[in-house]
Amino acid sequence: MTAISDALLREYHRRRTHIEARTDYTPLASAQVLGELIGLRGALGIALNGQVRGGEADRIAMQECDRWLGGVEADAAACTCDLCTERTPA
Repeated sequence: MTAISDALLREYHRRRTHIEARTDYTPLASAQVLGELIGLRGALGIALNGQVRGGEADRIAMQECDRWLGGVEADAAACTCDLCTERTPA
């Protein structure tokens, strides 16, 4: 995996974690973040040599996300913000 695909994967994971953890998003904000996730997933698939036509890039990206989440890399890349660690902000 390249540095670019690694950075895209980490950002996709961070944003997906945030949208799953928050319950106070407005419908517009939720749609915005979901759109960002779709874009990041497509960019990741393209960075992994997938083609956009036919949905190959999305499929490759999701396979890589699943592989990555099953390994130790996801734990090492875990976001430590208050939202993700379920701490109350000071």
